[in-house]
Amino acid sequence: MEKRASGHHINVKVAETLVGSYGLPSNLWENRMGEELKRLIEVAKRVTPTPEHREEQRRSFAYGNTAYENTRITREMIDQQAEILASADAKRRT
Repeated sequence: MEKRASGHHINVKVAETLVGSYGLPSNLWENRMGEELKRLIEVAKRVTPTPEHREEQRRSFAYGNTAYENTRITREMIDQQAEILASADAKRRT
């Protein structure tokens, strides 16, 4: 999950994967990125995304997955469908 900490976007899973799975040398991890990156990861774990940020991420995910399969899909199409779904959901709740 991408989280915001001190104005920076941090993808915690990517950061942890780079350190663990890709075998970055431990001295590089400890000496260059170590303490600061560890601190940022810990801060990011405590951040709760806003509903707006969650919606932005949902739309980005939808676009990325659909545009991969069909290059004619645009972000505008995703936004239009998201608005239609939100309107239908709002009507259903009233």
